[in-house]
Amino acid sequence: MAVTTTQYLITAIEEALTTVTGLPRGLTSTEIFTLGMPQGFPADIRVRDAGVATNRKTCFVGLGERQRFPSQELHNDHLWSISIWISRDYWIGYEGSLYQPSGSALAEVKRAFQTEADDCMRIAAALCYPGALTQTASAQSTGLAGYALDGQSVRSRPRIESVPEGGKRLLSCLDTYTARIEFDPS
Repeated sequence: MAVTTTQYLITAIEEALTTVTGLPRGLTSTEIFTLGMPQGFPADIRVRDAGVATNRKTCFVGLGERQRFPSQELHNDHLWSISIWISRDYWIGYEGSLYQPSGSALAEVKRAFQTEADDCMRIAAALCYPGALTQTASAQSTGLAGYALDGQSVRSRPRIESVPEGGKRLLSCLDTYTARIEFDPS
C-alpha cells in the first residue's frame, strides 16, 4: 500500500529497535535500544545518552540515498529504492580503567564489540523478516514493497570514539540497509 510520508517506515523501525514487539525475530528486553542522537553530533552528548540508556546503548534511524524507479508521472503510486541507516552507540566506560591492572578495560571493550556484532545480526534478522515492518504499532502502513528491508544489502561499520570531557569511551556503529517503498505524491 502506497504511503504519503516516510515517517511511518522510520517509526516502525524505531519501534522494532526500542520495544519488545513480540514479532518473529524481534528484540528482547535485554537487546532493545533507547533512541539517541546519530553519528555527526558531539560524542560527549552521545556517550552521556548511551551511559544512562536502557542496556547502555542508543540508536537513531534516518533515510539516506533515494532513487525513483521509472514510472509514469501521472500514476499515483511511485516505487522508490531507499537507503536506511541506523546509527548505534554503545557505552564502553572510562578511559581511566585502561590503567587498572585488572584488565577490566580490555573486558569492557571486548564485551562492547561482541554485543555490537551480535546486535548487528539480531537487528538484521528482525528488520529483514518478511512482514515485520509492514505497519507501525498503531497500524499505519509503512509502504514497504516486499514487506521487509533487503537482508542482502546490510553493511555495518563499527569504530571506537574517545570523548575528551570526562575520559569516556563510545563504540559507534553505522548500519545501512536498502528497501523499496511505494509512495503516493498526491
